[in-house]
Amino acid sequence: MNLTTVLATKLFIFIMAFLAPSKYDVKYENPDDRKARMEIVAESVANVSHKATCTESYNVPGCKRLYGGSPEMLAMIVLKFGYQESNLAEYVHNNRCGKPDDELYEKFKFRCDSYYNKKRELKHRAIGLWQLHASNGFLPQEIWEKMGEPTLESTELQVLYATKRIAGLVNAVGLENSFKVYNNRPRDSKWITATRNANWVNVNVGKLY
Repeated sequence: MNLTTVLATKLFIFIMAFLAPSKYDVKYENPDDRKARMEIVAESVANVSHKATCTESYNVPGCKRLYGGSPEMLAMIVLKFGYQESNLAEYVHNNRCGKPDDELYEKFKFRCDSYYNKKRELKHRAIGLWQLHASNGFLPQEIWEKMGEPTLESTELQVLYATKRIAGLVNAVGLENSFKVYNNRPRDSKWITATRNANWVNVNVGKLY
């Protein structure tokens, strides 16, 4: 696909250079397919980051900012959350853990926050690269169900709701604590991963300018 903004292009280059798939993930996706999928991720994150900061084509009267910083910083934050939650893995992006008719379902059915309901049916609370949960007050079930495909439309929908959640957390509790809250940890907990993630964002955001 043709990346439509400078930020999308820089994000794509960054992902391919610094966010390699795990040795486990490469078994299920060839390099060309991953490249095409990462273009979708980069385009989606960039577009939503501009939208959330009222920049580029969204710099118009009436636009309401979700985040007061730069689109580059927001994009790097959102990207880090996605990588932390799913490693940007194909099986998560394609929701293979939630599709019983998928050929790889048996390998991944216990991922994506799986649980058994009262009928002993295996269900999944999370969907997409940001492992979003349906919520009546934030993410309606009918929208959540549209997030299980590695298409531009579906991915941008994932990014939009993830960004709303993440930007709200960063605005309210700061970058480091936002990683804790997103992972259901107390803000006063000493979770070294949150510190490392925040430092990672601050170190790498310069690569997007």
